[in-house]
Amino acid sequence: MNKIRSLIFIIICIILLPFTVYAKECDLKDIMITSIDLEEKTDNVVEKESPKIDGENIILNLSMSEVGDKIKYKAVIHNASNEDLELDKNSFTINSNYIDYNISFEDNSNIVKSNLSKVVYLNIEYKKEIEIDKFSSGSYVENQIMVVNLVNKNDINELEKLTNPKTGFKKYFIFVLFLIFCELLYLIYKKRKNILLLFLIIGIISSIPFSIYALCKYNYKISVKVEITNNSFTGTIYRYNKILIKNGSNISKGYLIKNSPYNNELFNTLEECRLKANDNCEKINNSLLEYEGFSLDSSSLNSKRYLRHDVENNIIKKTYVCFKDGDDEYCLEGGDNGISYSNNAQIIRDFNRRNSSCYLNNGNDYTNCSGSYGMEISADMNGNVSSYYVYGIGCKINSDGSSFC
Repeated sequence: MNKIRSLIFIIICIILLPFTVYAKECDLKDIMITSIDLEEKTDNVVEKESPKIDGENIILNLSMSEVGDKIKYKAVIHNASNEDLELDKNSFTINSNYIDYNISFEDNSNIVKSNLSKVVYLNIEYKKEIEIDKFSSGSYVENQIMVVNLVNKNDINELEKLTNPKTGFKKYFIFVLFLIFCELLYLIYKKRKNILLLFLIIGIISSIPFSIYALCKYNYKISVKVEITNNSFTGTIYRYNKILIKNGSNISKGYLIKNSPYNNELFNTLEECRLKANDNCEKINNSLLEYEGFSLDSSSLNSKRYLRHDVENNIIKKTYVCFKDGDDEYCLEGGDNGISYSNNAQIIRDFNRRNSSCYLNNGNDYTNCSGSYGMEISADMNGNVSSYYVYGIGCKINSDGSSFC
């Protein structure tokens, strides 16, 4: 009998615990992303697929290749509800080591007014260069999901009145206090003494506010797939053209003078090009290998004189003037402050022994071999090297590492 009484008392205590539930209905159809369109992008960014809106999901599929590549989308959100909604800025924070994702607002406000539309911009930028060892089969793929929450601002204010996120300890304290009160009530009830005290404690318990507030949230997910392609080239390229190119140049970046087939020059920056050609500059395509006079095979140049560039991760490290005598190839390295001079001089002497029509000249700081019709091969202590098979027709490397044919 005592056990039954105890059970009944516990049930009464639980019933007395005042839980207040604040719930609110929200129709997800009230909020719609009506469109998402490309606003702007840099040249190297490729949309592998057009943006898709699939219910509450937005799907983006992109490709980038260089640090600084970026794209900006314009999305329109329509609020058909009768309440103003707030975009939770913290909801779409993404941690990425290499790519920056952020959302901005046309009017610098994150409030979507009732029965109105709002323009939101999604910005994606390749910020930090990815280490070579992280590429697999020439690419690095990053998949991210941005969760965009829209909440009624009045709901947030009401929730803050009912609950304080910093009072978690208080809630536990109140609950423990409630258990103690129940225990006291049970002891008083069991002994059937001090009934007035019993009713007093019941009143105190009834005043303890245990509240639950249900927020109405509208959630959208933006699924972003970004493929970073590694266009880095390491190897040897050959060329026969008039473009002036220096050691240290990047074969995948830089600027050339527009429509200038003669006396053109590769500039590292747009500012350098403008100093010489004002606004008559154009950014090179993905690689110099796409331009006429460049090749991975020297035989395709159809010339007995040509330049050879040793390239490491797109950067020209060394440059040689090469020439052929029958099936034999000779290459002189230039633009290295004369470090290769002794080797270059020996190559010229070896060629002289094989070809008596080229007369050898040995000076204190230069070596050359010259013949009829202005044919000449030369190298000096300053790093200048050249090879001409007819006067003025051939290739040269200057002491500063710049070269042309």
